[in-house]
Amino acid sequence: MTSFDSKALNRRVWLVKLPKSLAEKWNTLPQNNVELGTLRFGDTKMDGSQDISLTLSNIPQHEGIPKEFSFENGGRKDINMHVLRLDDQGNPIGIQGVIDREIVLKPSRTQDVASILKRETLEAMKPKRKIVEVDVVKDKVGFVKPIAYTQDYLNKQLQEGKRDRLPKEHVLNQLFKAFEKHPYWALKDLVRTTNQPVTYIKELLNEICVINSRGPYKNLYQLRQDFTQRTSMDID
Repeated sequence: MTSFDSKALNRRVWLVKLPKSLAEKWNTLPQNNVELGTLRFGDTKMDGSQDISLTLSNIPQHEGIPKEFSFENGGRKDINMHVLRLDDQGNPIGIQGVIDREIVLKPSRTQDVASILKRETLEAMKPKRKIVEVDVVKDKVGFVKPIAYTQDYLNKQLQEGKRDRLPKEHVLNQLFKAFEKHPYWALKDLVRTTNQPVTYIKELLNEICVINSRGPYKNLYQLRQDFTQRTSMDID
């Protein structure tokens, strides 16, 4: 039986929590020894911690996610955790280090974050496809071909002045594009822009917007802060 190696008991290591999108990308890397990025160590911040940032390397797996990240203190204290070294069977054979700090990796660019949030929100709102197995089809009477929401169909709806509910993902894209042009909108203007029912637009706006209750933009909608595309200073 192999003895347990505890030589690294005094080695201090960090527990770094990754954003979901980055963790998923790294879990799909085809091989080991891939250069993931570059760490930059800056000045000491007001809270006594060091300013550290990560710039991702230019590899295909990093497409579609932010490229700049900052190391933020996770705030967790008294972490009683160890990093273990495992053998090929998954059995612990030694200690790699003792976790003494929790770090949260956060994107540095607010604009990148907003773009990813929009994409993930739209993806989560897509209807889930369900496969139903049918043993026997007795007859073909009453079969109706489902409507595919092609661009031709959407254009026809607009030309005829109809306000049938279009797919949620399509309308959300319209709303996001509208707020990219102007930050504040009245409900009636968004209804006219999207050509959708008032109740439907209000329902979607409640998911992604807030209403100003005072000031010059009173009663106008604007995107929630986590959806706005504001640029921020990069952390080097």
